[in-house]
Amino acid sequence: MESKQHTNYPVTICFVAGKSGGHIIPCLTLAQHYITNNKGTPLLFFSNKTPLDKKILCEKSIISQHVMLSISPFFYKKIHRYPQIIAEILYSFIISFYYLCKYKPKQVITTGGVVALPVCLAAFLLRIPIVLFELNAIPGKSIRFLAFFAQIIWYCFDEAQNYLPKKKSIKKAYPIRFSSSHLPLSADKARKKLMLCPEKKTITILGGSQGSLFINNLIKQWLFTYTHLHHNIQLIHQTGTHDKRNWNQLYQKLSISALVCSYQDDPALWYVASDLILCRAGAGTLFEVHFFDKQCITIPLQTTTTSHQINNAYAMAMQYPRHFSVLEQKKLRTNPEQLFIYLNKLYEKSPL
Repeated sequence: MESKQHTNYPVTICFVAGKSGGHIIPCLTLAQHYITNNKGTPLLFFSNKTPLDKKILCEKSIISQHVMLSISPFFYKKIHRYPQIIAEILYSFIISFYYLCKYKPKQVITTGGVVALPVCLAAFLLRIPIVLFELNAIPGKSIRFLAFFAQIIWYCFDEAQNYLPKKKSIKKAYPIRFSSSHLPLSADKARKKLMLCPEKKTITILGGSQGSLFINNLIKQWLFTYTHLHHNIQLIHQTGTHDKRNWNQLYQKLSISALVCSYQDDPALWYVASDLILCRAGAGTLFEVHFFDKQCITIPLQTTTTSHQINNAYAMAMQYPRHFSVLEQKKLRTNPEQLFIYLNKLYEKSPL
């Protein structure tokens, strides 16, 4: 736990998010906006205790007190792990109660996730107002549960309102971390800044805050299938921390112009430089693609425990059909050509 708190404890504001960039980054953006408008306000931030949480949050100067809670991922089918998870939530509740008593924040604001449960329940007992921000088209389980205890619920997809108490719910724009100052820059100038060829059409691959092995494998298959396009291809590739392959070496071997990194905290230039974005369907990525007015192919992540990305993807494609195309992962497993056709169109000068 890291503290930069003042000794006299002036009125504090509290934010809660963790485990994924999709929760943390918009919550941090909300916090930044709040501090900009309320200079000098101490900020208490609760998160999970994961390497990603630490990487994103630990060096943020706006955070006065960062409290990390150890709560394991919740898998509904693994019943044998329930006692451990319940114990972790109870212990996290005690820690949350202590820090909320100590700093007495005027409000607790959260973008959801399991880390919000102990903090918000402690806030409810202490009669601290709770504000929820549902970022997805279909609200997550934590938000739905905490809706009973909250005073205000913000949402950004129209579809979400159907699952939330109407009297508490208010539509609010997604908290984009970028400003309009990024928009006047042209794509070719952005490519020059990134040391890429300004004339080449550029695809940016964003697999989420932790990357995507599935998307990476599709890209590799595409490159080895359509070798005649290599001289035209230019890629910006966020590979993710779980993919240990040497992608720089691969691109050099294939004579493909590419910018590669495992994770980019500030991808604004990447967005501006792109002609096409290939990504998962986290709400943050989709709204950022829309903010930069880019063409997008989204492959929503679907697991046994969640399908919210599929709902996000189709909601955006319905609202902005000229910008978003949805390809489902289960179909791409058997027919990857669905994706390859889209990618080839960019380099064969056909309209997307």
